[in-house]
Amino acid sequence: MTFSKAFSRSELWDYLSDFDKRIFFELVKFWKETKKPDNSCVFSGEKLAKTLNLPWRIETREAINDALTRLRLSDIRRTNREIISILIDLRIQTIRSANSSKVEELVEFQFSRQVIEKLTNLKEGTEDFLRERKTAAQSS
Repeated sequence: MTFSKAFSRSELWDYLSDFDKRIFFELVKFWKETKKPDNSCVFSGEKLAKTLNLPWRIETREAINDALTRLRLSDIRRTNREIISILIDLRIQTIRSANSSKVEELVEFQFSRQVIEKLTNLKEGTEDFLRERKTAAQSS
């Protein structure tokens, strides 16, 4: 099964913004690199901003958090009436330094079982497809 067959033929794909799609692609990348035995993944919001080539500031943090929240609240509705939640868990922890105005965020998420199954069953070349889709989303 290819990535496009697994995810892009759904009603949700048309309604997600390009930025939401970019966030989703980065979550897949982080998940593949750092998944734990329970399939959860933890990363810093600043790292996500850097991978998206965005400066780490309040507007960026809010945009990322909004996109993550939309992904948590959204379902993929497949043509065969299958409904798949994208994220079953999302925790965003804001840490403010006492001595400076720097704000750090830790993001922990967990894909749903169905999304994990689809990601696990993807054929070789997933990274190429993700790169192409990410580039297309950035250019639009």
